[in-house]
Amino acid sequence: MNSTATSMGIDESSTDLGSYSKEVLRDQFELELFQKVTKSSPESTTSLSAIQKGNTVVRLPERSHQATQTALQEWEGYVVRVEEGTFISRIQDLTNEDQIENEEIEFLTEDLSEDDLKLLKPGAVFRWTIGYLKSGGSKKRFSHIIFRRFPILTKSTVAIADKKAKELASRIVWE
Repeated sequence: MNSTATSMGIDESSTDLGSYSKEVLRDQFELELFQKVTKSSPESTTSLSAIQKGNTVVRLPERSHQATQTALQEWEGYVVRVEEGTFISRIQDLTNEDQIENEEIEFLTEDLSEDDLKLLKPGAVFRWTIGYLKSGGSKKRFSHIIFRRFPILTKSTVAIADKKAKELASRIVWE
């Protein structure tokens, strides 16, 4: 009797082993061994990419599903004016560490997310990034605009901050 067939509980006398290829029997044996070692099936285990189709085990190449983002260029800017379908802004190159705003650029409002579109108004500060997104073996170029979310200052929070500033200023001893 074939040792692989025996270990799988296949009786050669009652089963025509000619219908099973040696590869199928080997894969079935590996699947059973895998299940004994991990006490689970490959479908529920992410560390080994294998699935069983009938009597055959199909091994899939393992992939990292973690996306990585690499910035090639970054700018910070503020909105100068909003027009229909576009907005004009002044930007500063962060990649080359420019100290002054050196470019005026026009963006399409359709490039903004719904949340960022709500923040679009003159004076709003944003960051624009161009780079690569790598995920599951693919590489895509992206352009992303994100508006800064500043805390909302109410009259009462400004009054409290002003009071604290005056208290601190009164403690300064000038020589």
